[in-house]
Amino acid sequence: MCALAGRAMQGATQALLQADVVLADGVIGEHDKIMRNAARAEQDAFTLLLCRPRWLATYAPSPPP
Repeated sequence: MCALAGRAMQGATQALLQADVVLADGVIGEHDKIMRNAARAEQDAFTLLLCRPRWLATYAPSPPP
């Protein structure tokens, strides 16, 4: 996702510097892909957070007496 955002920033900069409407449209089109990836990453993060207590209860070492 970081690579996609970096390429989008480079493309947007070039589109502005060169007044390239076609390149700008391509960058705008890539925005949807970045947002889908961001939503998927956010969902995965929440899933991991919800699974953490269960995992800790199962695999965490017992505290010393």
